[in-house]
Amino acid sequence: MTHQYAKTIRKKLRGLVGLAHKRELSRALETLDTHFTQWRRQEIDCFELNDQIHRFHQKTSRDLWKTYFSMEDDFLVCRAVELGFLSKEDVPEKVAEAITVLE
Repeated sequence: MTHQYAKTIRKKLRGLVGLAHKRELSRALETLDTHFTQWRRQEIDCFELNDQIHRFHQKTSRDLWKTYFSMEDDFLVCRAVELGFLSKEDVPEKVAEAITVLE
């Protein structure tokens, strides 16, 4: 979906991608936070928590990084709307019109 957008649209797309990335990473970190809670309650030990942190870093965090730094901004915005990390209301009308997929 490589398109040439006006500078203002590209800037807004980039901002929306940043917001989507922040929201998706925050949701993923909630899962990791659950493991910290289990550790504090002594439901898991420090080794299990360490394993969970390692898995998060090696898989979840890397996968998100690859997603957000290897795809086009317009695709990422559409993806984020589809997955619920952005609402259609988050996307300015001019941006939605420019990428046309959100209609």
